[in-house]
Amino acid sequence: MQKLPIKVLYVENETVVLFSVTEILRRRVENVISAMDGEEGFELYKKHSPDVVITDITMPKMNGLEMARKIKQHNPDIHIYLLSAYPQPDYLLDAIDIGVKGFFKKPLDKEKLFAILTEISELTLLKGKIQQEAQDREIVESALQESETKYQTIFNNLSDAIFVYEITEDNNIGQIIDVNDVAIRYLGYSKEELLNMTPLDFINKDFLVNLPHLMDELKEKKHLTFESEDRTKDGKIIPVEVSSHLITQKNKKYVIAIVRDISERKKHEEELLLHSHVLRNLHDSVIITDLSGNITYINDAVLNTLHYTRDQLIGQNVKFLGEDKTDALEQKDIIENTLKNGQWHGLAVNYTSEGEKVFFNFHTLVMYDNNKKPIALVGISHDITSEKIKEEKLKKNEAFSNALFEYNPVETIVVDKKGKILRYNNSIQENRSRLPKKGDVMYKDYAAKHNIEMYNTLMSCIKNNERKVLPDTVYRKGEKSEKHLHITIAPFPEGAIITSRDITRQVRTEELLKKEIEQKELLIKEINHRVKNNFALVSSLLAIQQQNIEDKKVRDIFEEAQNRIQSIALVHQQLYSSENLANIDFSTYITSLARRLMNGFNHKKGKIAIAIDIKDVALDISKAIPCGLIINELITNAFKHGLKDRENGKITVRMQYLNNDKVEFIIANDGIPFPNNVDFRDTQTLGLQLVTGLVEQIGGTIELDNSKGMKFIITFNI
Repeated sequence: MQKLPIKVLYVENETVVLFSVTEILRRRVENVISAMDGEEGFELYKKHSPDVVITDITMPKMNGLEMARKIKQHNPDIHIYLLSAYPQPDYLLDAIDIGVKGFFKKPLDKEKLFAILTEISELTLLKGKIQQEAQDREIVESALQESETKYQTIFNNLSDAIFVYEITEDNNIGQIIDVNDVAIRYLGYSKEELLNMTPLDFINKDFLVNLPHLMDELKEKKHLTFESEDRTKDGKIIPVEVSSHLITQKNKKYVIAIVRDISERKKHEEELLLHSHVLRNLHDSVIITDLSGNITYINDAVLNTLHYTRDQLIGQNVKFLGEDKTDALEQKDIIENTLKNGQWHGLAVNYTSEGEKVFFNFHTLVMYDNNKKPIALVGISHDITSEKIKEEKLKKNEAFSNALFEYNPVETIVVDKKGKILRYNNSIQENRSRLPKKGDVMYKDYAAKHNIEMYNTLMSCIKNNERKVLPDTVYRKGEKSEKHLHITIAPFPEGAIITSRDITRQVRTEELLKKEIEQKELLIKEINHRVKNNFALVSSLLAIQQQNIEDKKVRDIFEEAQNRIQSIALVHQQLYSSENLANIDFSTYITSLARRLMNGFNHKKGKIAIAIDIKDVALDISKAIPCGLIINELITNAFKHGLKDRENGKITVRMQYLNNDKVEFIIANDGIPFPNNVDFRDTQTLGLQLVTGLVEQIGGTIELDNSKGMKFIITFNI
């Protein structure tokens, strides 16, 4: 069999396939060139200028589409066919854009392959002869005459329509001078009718607007391929691909137009565009792989979810997206189950480009060819990460709630709306000698011996949806044995939760403590009473001693000492007569202290008034005694110095809370101010020395205001 006189470049990265197909081609084609990748293929194309390029799509270094685009830029008319084992919507769209002539499906259909190569060979021969004619008119004419029979055979048996028409002197489309049988069949006109027409008579009017531009381009390049629409004799519109070639014979210009009906291709293109648009815009992620899991197609949802680019994923194995054996099957197991059963559905785990885990509800299917042979795997998945996180959180919460219920040390029983026991926790089993039975009526069949009617209380809580706490319910175990329980009944829509804590020991302990406290309070009161009496005895002894002293200064010193002792004795008297042994009602204490001091000084000084304003201040003994001594010293100081030689005057004692932990304490008189040239903190007076020392003792501060008489302001924390 004579080999086809054409040159074929075959590009394939799979070594076994490359060698086998190359061998098949060499049996029928004169010149076959092969390459392992797109870069090598492009270099071989530039070196050998083949007539036909057949290439695989997915290859290293440069894929088939990139190589085809570069080759088309060199030679727009070259015949390029792509190899594909499965439908690839994105690749097909790019292929159409590049101008690829068609696809071969793996495995190759040899009859179809060589039928197309035969067509191309004949067209190549024809085109070569036509081009040769343009270069050498006499040789072309001779060749055409010699091969007229062969030319007519080829001309009329090509699968595409051929029109030969004139170009007018003003560069417009002229009359048709020849057509082949295909052109006659697809337009529906007779040959005689067509030979009396121009292409303008059947080209769709919408495409005529581009005609001047197309004619200029054809004149410049000598060949041009474009898409148009023809109108048949019966009015049917047919989309066509037109490959036009400009030739010159005897100073006249002609165009040989090879017109291919692309209705089916357009139909498939529209379907693929629709499918591609749907796939790209699906909210669900779609991944198509070969049978080994190598990715051949992904939609936008995959990219948006996993944050990769399309170039980063195409050609990668699905293992590239990651997997988690603890949460889902491995990728190889998913592929194995899909191929075995035709589909698989379950949980899958992938990772984003940033390493974040994503959970998918995954459904995979096997894609078959027309012979029911598996050719690809399709995975459709929905991101359920948020649902998975919620589910895991819910499980943890349920586990925690169950553990909290079972291992809660408080006895807990759950009942329905009728009071029937549904469940109880471990504390019941550990603490009760008799366990309840599920279905028993609470406080009737179980735990009925309470000092109050507990069943009615339970039913009332459930009916009124009212939570009730029974702080001390007595459960009588026998005639001489009883148990104190702290019970809470908390209703919920399906019934109620009853918690019970045994407080018998606590009740017994509280009773003992109460008795001990009462005894200690009596003891403390007795101690305070005796301390007060002791101070009174000391004061009386000082008074007796004072009577025997003639020196007035010494008697005054004894009197001041008595006042100080009495101020301390008053504190213990307050504690003895108070219900609260921790704090002293300072208002009552100051009133008693001030009255005693006034009684001692008024018989000497006339009528001196004292105003007491204490705002419910209570102090403990550690603060009360120093404050009492401070008041004693400052009131004594007022009588002896500030109000000296005055018949009338006023002393003010005020104490109030500034906030929750600070007290302001003011002692003032409207008498003679303290000398401005003397620091009250640094005097030889025992009274003021004692005052500043006591203020430091209680952690306070003291200030003096001389603007109106003499006012001491003391603040301290309680």
